[in-house]
Amino acid sequence: MARRLWETGEDLVVLADDRPQWRPDHYERQLWGCDLTLTFPAVKLLDDQGRLAELEADPNPFALATAAHLLARATRKDSQGRLAGKLTLTRRLYQRGWTKPEVLDLYEFIDWLLTLPEALEDAFLDEIHELEASTNMRYITSAERIGMRRGHEQGMQQGMALTLHRLLRRRFGEPPAWVEAKLREGTPPQLEQWADQLLDAETLEAVFKE
Repeated sequence: MARRLWETGEDLVVLADDRPQWRPDHYERQLWGCDLTLTFPAVKLLDDQGRLAELEADPNPFALATAAHLLARATRKDSQGRLAGKLTLTRRLYQRGWTKPEVLDLYEFIDWLLTLPEALEDAFLDEIHELEASTNMRYITSAERIGMRRGHEQGMQQGMALTLHRLLRRRFGEPPAWVEAKLREGTPPQLEQWADQLLDAETLEAVFKE
């Protein structure tokens, strides 16, 4: 414990806000005649917004993290630009020669900052699958997560379709081929709508009325 009291370290404050003029360099607190002041160096990420290409090429992991932060700010209303930027940063991860845990640690941060709409997330996943196949490095947690989501949605659709099939069979007898096809292709919202319509429908056609 005594040795720890005399150990030295370096403090650095990272400012990730959007206010160009806000640049604190000290902290002060006064209480009952006591005055505590801490002076610290600060880094403003906003200052690097013109260095995106340089940051993407920098081997320092914090440079990629900074690039992800700047991309997140710049693409708040540009989903396609965010997709392109996220793909670029992810490819950089695979080019660094880092270990799988190192890649995943930084990727989880990038993935958290650069969220995408569902359709573009699927497009991102397709690109990552190709990248992983070409590098023989299957790392990305986002791919695993989307795969789990797809599996969950598929399982939910199949369960709803099976339940509706049983209800239709009890009500109208064995369903014809066109009904089987609709149940296979129906989305969860469609299956839910058909189940509601089944309650009052007098014919099969009425169940599937749009």
